Amino acid sequence: AAPESAAPRIALSYAYQSRFDLQNALDRARTATTLDAENALAWARVAELELSLGDLDRAQDAARTAVKLNPKLSRTHSILGYARLTQMNTKGAKRAFERAIAFDQADPLPRLGLGLVHIRKGELAEGRKEIEIAASLDPGLSLTRSYLGKAYYEEKREGLAADQYAMAKALDPNDPTPWFYDAILKQTENRPVEAMEEMQQAIERNDDRAVYRSKLALDSDLAVRSASQARIYQDLGFEQLAYQEGYQSVMQDPTNWSGHRMLSDSYLGLPMHEVGRLAELLQSQLWAPLNMNPVQPQIGQTNLGIVESSGTTVAGLNEYSDAFIRDGASAQVDLLAGGNETTGDDVVATLLHGGFLLSAGQFRYRTDGWRENADQEQDLYNVLMQVSPSYQTSVQLEYSNYARDRGDVQLRFDPENYSSALRERLEEETLRFGLRHDFSPRSSTIVSVIKQNFEERQTDAVPLPQEVLDLYSLIFAPLTFTAGESASDLKVSGEPILAEWQQVYRGERYQLIGGYGYFESDVKTDIVAQTNLTPALPLSPYELNDSDKERQGNGYLYATLSQSPSLVWQLGLSYDDFENQIVSRSQANPKFGVVWQPSTGTTLRAAAFRVLKRSLVADRTVEPTQVAGFNQFFDDLSGTDSTRYGLGVDQRIDSRSYVGLEATYRDLNVPYFDGLTSADKEADWSEAAHRAYWYQALSRQWSLAVEYQYQRLEYTNEYSFEGATSLTTQRVPVSLGFDHPSGVSLSLRATYYDQAGEFIDTLSGAKTRGEDSFGLVDLGLRYRLPRRYGFVSAEVRNVTDEQFDFQEPDAEHPLVYPERLFLGRLSLNF
Repeated sequence: AAPESAAPRIALSYAYQSRFDLQNALDRARTATTLDAENALAWARVAELELSLGDLDRAQDAARTAVKLNPKLSRTHSILGYARLTQMNTKGAKRAFERAIAFDQADPLPRLGLGLVHIRKGELAEGRKEIEIAASLDPGLSLTRSYLGKAYYEEKREGLAADQYAMAKALDPNDPTPWFYDAILKQTENRPVEAMEEMQQAIERNDDRAVYRSKLALDSDLAVRSASQARIYQDLGFEQLAYQEGYQSVMQDPTNWSGHRMLSDSYLGLPMHEVGRLAELLQSQLWAPLNMNPVQPQIGQTNLGIVESSGTTVAGLNEYSDAFIRDGASAQVDLLAGGNETTGDDVVATLLHGGFLLSAGQFRYRTDGWRENADQEQDLYNVLMQVSPSYQTSVQLEYSNYARDRGDVQLRFDPENYSSALRERLEEETLRFGLRHDFSPRSSTIVSVIKQNFEERQTDAVPLPQEVLDLYSLIFAPLTFTAGESASDLKVSGEPILAEWQQVYRGERYQLIGGYGYFESDVKTDIVAQTNLTPALPLSPYELNDSDKERQGNGYLYATLSQSPSLVWQLGLSYDDFENQIVSRSQANPKFGVVWQPSTGTTLRAAAFRVLKRSLVADRTVEPTQVAGFNQFFDDLSGTDSTRYGLGVDQRIDSRSYVGLEATYRDLNVPYFDGLTSADKEADWSEAAHRAYWYQALSRQWSLAVEYQYQRLEYTNEYSFEGATSLTTQRVPVSLGFDHPSGVSLSLRATYYDQAGEFIDTLSGAKTRGEDSFGLVDLGLRYRLPRRYGFVSAEVRNVTDEQFDFQEPDAEHPLVYPERLFLGRLSLNF
């Protein structure tokens, strides 16, 4: 009827938007500006849709044009204000919102925007007041109620926040925002079961926002909600569910920093997962915007060797919302004290202003250990600076200094099999540079450069067995030696550097992740070995001074293909060119994975992939760590060629019941140098790891977690692990948790262990078989301080003081404590 008029095109754009077709809606709005280039409302409509699709530069250009065409129209100034706000231009946004208010004081949209500007500048009370005005101008707008509730939450006025969330849910039952915020509120009120149910409601409603958000933005929303859901699962002790939400969050949006952080935290306490944990942590740091929740110093340090939960290694990540990042200072303090003279402290302080973030932290840990020469002393200091010159770019610079002094902390199957003279000392300095840049809403890149300077020294003195003394007596007859020892002094130093680049492209139904990395290091090794005998015999020490150059180049391409909402394929290929003194390998590594959800609540996944364990700096890399939810980077020896196969099924029975099963197998080809021949050798190892779980929320306050974990390690005689040629470990942890809204939480964990293995004497070569079964009980009590100021906790590990024989599969991340241990912890947030 009016082919040359802009008005029907503008109306048609709303019609397409109501059908969740934002791109066609934008095209019609652009057509309207072509037909009537002087139509300010048409340009404002274009700006609004560009914002929905995430193209902030185009949105701002269109909004400026609208303002220029009609500077007295409130709507155009409001859209310009939101465009500037998303670009972190708070001054420009504030001016635009104030002009919009001046032209139409009854419009709630600029009031809401002005409130968000005040909050971003650290003026929380002023921002909350503006949002209150916006809510009074349009009491029926659900989203404004949600933001007002979040403002009350930030002011620690939880009752008012809950009222606003309830009103928002009633006004628009399909909006996920109030459910999401209410879940966070309930989590911090020590109501994790209710928080879990609220978050499930938010996730189910996520796609209902398609009328306002692009598919790309909805995937990011879902990734954030999944990561927050994972945090709630972790509070409940549903560890496998937390891991699932973490990997799903990263699959949905590989640029989602909170998903990477959640996946990293899910690896805490898992044997041989240090590389995967720190790699995910690095990616989380690189993708993270400026925020007040920096990484605690010890979380970024590798191989602390602290028994699970007996040190300040608990992750602490607060809920994060873009709209409520604000300038200011914060601090977090953790204090630990317990048996065996165990003490620890962890302090981190943060300052955020505009586009600048500065964080400094320190970590200390001391313990005498559970036996002679099992003591540890650790000190760590770090400083992080992050600058965002624009909303598209972020630059990071981090420095850390770490020192460690410890004895023989390895728990072996024979409790008496330890060295009373072994000492390990490590000093390292690490400098990290990071860069993130978004070329467009679909295309982003990160760059990481890590440089380290380390020196590690190990000294030991091992008594010589009688057979060796008899041999010396025979050689040097008529002398008869009554005692002797073999003393060694090993020093390794190096200056490794690792530079990596990664590019991410996100399409509507596919994602591409490609990258390249280069590692280089000069390693110097000095060994002095001395045999001391009684009576004394002047024997010359054995000395070795060696220098080795390691280098590694690697490239990769991963594709995630969403054939349908219920079926996702992951395909990839990496290529590694690795060389050190022991091994030289160049190989291609195919990757395959699939995740299928045949019905609501059911997830099937399978994967098969090959990996070459390359050298890293501080165990970090930006290459994707998992395929279809199966970790591919383990703490193997450099140059290890491994292939992993995995199959898993997870079933949500109802909103409070979950069961699942995972079975994996790894075949490893491990290079080593036997010290006798010039030829490099390879050992064939294998690992089978299976787990099953049942998680049940018994009521709003009680939760139950039952797991079964199986691990079988097979080594070769010529190159074994800590003297073991095979090791089979079964664990059945059963956890009961109680969480009360008053802030009190109780936990009881009973774990049954069964371990059997074949061990070989490194001197005589004799084999022995050992096995033991035992149960450990741990108790915990925690109280959340009011107004989210932190918590106080007390814990007893190994309540019954059980004595047992057990070999840790991963010495750097021990699972058990061989005697009763009392621990107390105070965590404060300011």
